[in-house]
Amino acid sequence: LREETGRGGSAAIHATWQIGTKLAVERPVNQFPLHDDDRPAVLIAGGIGITPIRAMAQALKARHQAFELHYSSRTPSDMAY
Repeated sequence: LREETGRGGSAAIHATWQIGTKLAVERPVNQFPLHDDDRPAVLIAGGIGITPIRAMAQALKARHQAFELHYSSRTPSDMAY
C-alpha cells in the first residue's frame, strides 16, 4: 500500500521504483514456526499480515491438522484474499 505518512518508505518506493528496478533481498525469517505435534492451531492475522499466515494454513491443511483462522482488517477492501 502507498502510505504517505507510513514508516516503511512506501511513498518513496512508489515514486522511484519502476518495472525493471533490481532489488537486493534476503530470504524471509520465520519468527513463528508451526508446532509439529497434533495440537490444533489458532492462526490470527490482520490486514496484509495474512500472507505468511495463509502459507501456514495451507501447510496445516496438507497435514490434515485441525486449525482455526481469524482474519480481520479495518475494512474489507484492506483484506488481501
